[in-house]
Amino acid sequence: MKKNKSLTEQNNEELLFSKTSEDAIFIANEAHYNQVIERIKTVKKTLWIGTADIKDLYVKYELGTKPLLKVLSDLVQKGIEIRLIHAKEPGPNFRKDFDKYPALIEGMERVLCPRVHFKMIILI
Repeated sequence: MKKNKSLTEQNNEELLFSKTSEDAIFIANEAHYNQVIERIKTVKKTLWIGTADIKDLYVKYELGTKPLLKVLSDLVQKGIEIRLIHAKEPGPNFRKDFDKYPALIEGMERVLCPRVHFKMIILI
């Protein structure tokens, strides 16, 4: 009988992309960027993001980086529906960047729910 390993006992390779059911996967470490954040750019219709704490995240772009909010603004301008569910008001850096993208003001639905204790991204 095979003993189940704790997360600390599993090697790094297993942690990067382990299937936990037919419909869900566990992603950790650098795979988080490649398997989650990069896929945001490929959404076709709808994007839902759920998080307790909103960060002013920057993503890889050509030789540098750009704000994830710029990526989201571009998606909104293409007609993609975006919903952001978060537990608390974002910090000043996020708010400053958010104000640079007027398409997000009307084009992205934001829901503040203090009971959100998860991280999720749904792409359709």
